[in-house]
Amino acid sequence: MKTRMVQSWTIMVVLVLALAALTPAGKVAAQGGTYDRSETLYTSGTQWGPPSNWNPFMQGNYAMGTFGLCYESLLQGNIDLSNNFLPGVSTLVRGGYGLQTYYPDAPFMLSANTAWLDLNLHKKPMDDLAFRRALAFAINVKDIVETDYGNIVQAADPTGLLPIWFRYVDPAVVKELGFGYDPEKAEQILADAGYKDTTGDGLVEAPDGSTIALKVIVPNGWTDWMEAIKIIAKSAQAVGINVQPDYPDYPGYLDARLNGTFDLCIDNQPQMSNTPWTYYRWIFYNPLKDIASSQGGNYGRYDNQKVFDLVTQLDKTPVDDVKGMQSIISQIQRIQLTDMPLIPLWYNGAWAQCSNAVWTGWPSSAEKDNHYLPITWRGYWNLSAIQMLASLKPVPPAE
Repeated sequence: MKTRMVQSWTIMVVLVLALAALTPAGKVAAQGGTYDRSETLYTSGTQWGPPSNWNPFMQGNYAMGTFGLCYESLLQGNIDLSNNFLPGVSTLVRGGYGLQTYYPDAPFMLSANTAWLDLNLHKKPMDDLAFRRALAFAINVKDIVETDYGNIVQAADPTGLLPIWFRYVDPAVVKELGFGYDPEKAEQILADAGYKDTTGDGLVEAPDGSTIALKVIVPNGWTDWMEAIKIIAKSAQAVGINVQPDYPDYPGYLDARLNGTFDLCIDNQPQMSNTPWTYYRWIFYNPLKDIASSQGGNYGRYDNQKVFDLVTQLDKTPVDDVKGMQSIISQIQRIQLTDMPLIPLWYNGAWAQCSNAVWTGWPSSAEKDNHYLPITWRGYWNLSAIQMLASLKPVPPAE
C-alpha cells in the first residue's frame, strides 16, 4: 500500500484549529504524520474523519513550512492542497505535474482580500489630499501584478471591493473619482499643489520647502510584499516622491501599524464574506482611540463621522436588500474616492494549489466542477471549505 504524507487538509482540520491561537496566522511550520493511504483523513466520498490512531501532535517524518520542501512535495504528489503563496505556480500548472488552480489561466486564483496602501493621515505630507491622490496615480500596479506575482493576482478596482462584491461598485462614482496608473497626471497634481524640486535631485519638496523622505513598510520575509513595495517606491520616485522600501520584523511592523508611527504600509486583513460591510467596517473603523487595542483597522486614523454613520447604516440593512445596500455603498464610495484615506492596489489571491495525484474533485471555475472555496485559513472553513473536503474523491489505485 502506498505510504504518503498527509499534509494540507489533514493539518488544517486539526492542527491549525489547535494551533491557531498559538501561532501567527499564515506562518505555521506544520508537521504531518506518515500513514498508509487507507489511513488518510478522507475515508469515502460522503464521510470523512481522522484515522482512529491519528494524533495531531505526533512528530511526523516530514516537517513542512519551507517553500523549497513544499514545492518538491507538491510536485511529487505528496501534498494534496497547498495554501501557501508559491511563486511561479502559473508555470507549474502547465508543466504536467497534475496540479490545478481554481482558474486554468490568469489570474489562476480566486481573490481573497484586497491589498492596499495605508497612509498615515496624521503625518505630512499624507495629510494632504493632493499628495495622496498623486501617489495613487503614480503607482504602477500592473507591474506588481505581472512582475511580482506573475499574473496570479488581479489589479484592484479603485473602491477595493472584491470581485464577489462587484454589484455594489457604483461605476458612475468610479468614473468620476477613480484613479489608475498615470505618472504624468501624478506629476501635474503635485505641481499644482506646490510640490517642486528645489534642489535639482529629481525629488520634490513639500510646498513649505521641507524635505520629503518616506518609508513604506512590510514584514521582513513576506517576499511578495517586499517585491511589491520595491515597485511602489520605484513608481513614486519616478514622479519625484522620495519613498524607500523598509522591512522591519513582523512585531516591528505590527507595532508601527497599530500605534500609527508608520508613513506608508501594506495591509490586507478583511477577507471575503457575504456582505461588503465587513470591508467598510475595517477601512472606516471607529472609535479611533480603540484602534491599537482592537486591531480593528483604519490604521491611517481617518476621521469622518459621516462615513462612520453610513457604515453603521449599512450594518443595519438586510443583506437581501441589495438596492438599499447599493444606495448606502455608493455614498461611502463617493467619500472614499474623494478623500482617499487609503489606496487599493491588488487583490491578494486565495492561494490554492491542488494535486490530483491521490484526490480529485477540487473546486474550479469549470462549469462541471464545484465552486467551493479551496482555502483553509482565516475562517474559510465556515465559507464552504468543509464542503470542499466532502466533495473529494480518491483516485482509483493503479492496477
